[in-house]
Amino acid sequence: MMSRVSGTFLLRASVNGEPIDSDNTRIVFVAGPTQANVSTFFGLDNQFVAGETGQLVMQAYDQYGNFRGVSGDLWDENPTLQHDSSSDTVFIRDNRDSTYDLSFTVTLSGVWRPQIRLDGELVGSGALSFRVLPAELDVRSCVLVGDSARYAIAGKSTKLTVQGRDRFGNNRTTNDCTMGI
Repeated sequence: MMSRVSGTFLLRASVNGEPIDSDNTRIVFVAGPTQANVSTFFGLDNQFVAGETGQLVMQAYDQYGNFRGVSGDLWDENPTLQHDSSSDTVFIRDNRDSTYDLSFTVTLSGVWRPQIRLDGELVGSGALSFRVLPAELDVRSCVLVGDSARYAIAGKSTKLTVQGRDRFGNNRTTNDCTMGI
């Protein structure tokens, strides 16, 4: 007997079409071992901000997509978050219910990909990502950009461009501040 669906089922048996006269037996099919490429993350659509602690939840599923319901999976060492050529550490906490809290603090804005592995396989096949926004504008980190920032012609007006940045050097790309020079 095999089931790809986990849960409790009522077993009714018969011989040559005649039901066996016995109590209806319940049989429990439990989820199989965690399969990394079927498991996934929740919270990827949250608004994460550079320098602030972020949290994702990882849900373990078996190869058929059954909710595991138990914990204790041994994730490969050095779970990270990847951003282009840089990476940062992520901490995993087992909630003892087949979910795992991932906490992290990154300072680089942009798209990040969780790199969590079980038996060498990436959770979600490595295709999942989330966005980290720049922190609040930090005037001390802003810079003048463009040719006018280096030289100007005497007697002629010139336009200066200020690139707003957060305290980590991430460019602010929205018009959320007014600057005077």
